[in-house]
Amino acid sequence: MADTEPGTIGAAPEMAPDMATAEHLATEAGALVRGRFTLIGTIGTDDLRRALVLTRGGDVVQVGVGDSLGGARVDAIAPDHLLMSRNGRQQVLGMPRG
Repeated sequence: MADTEPGTIGAAPEMAPDMATAEHLATEAGALVRGRFTLIGTIGTDDLRRALVLTRGGDVVQVGVGDSLGGARVDAIAPDHLLMSRNGRQQVLGMPRG
């Protein structure tokens, strides 16, 4: 896959399991910080899970396993975190606590 940020999505899916959490965090001062990646939710089933990520630039993107996010490869998506790797090092992007 190309090393670009995935396309920006419009509205958040209605069936997102963490919609209440994401909605709460989006309105809580300091919970979502521009300038870094923030996992704001996951959607889908265990077999086909996607993640909603707030980018450094303030856009919300949807990513899946194998996609590139800021130069890192998305390796796995769990209900509350995202595993990525860059240059052989693994990174965990967890959901903010709200």
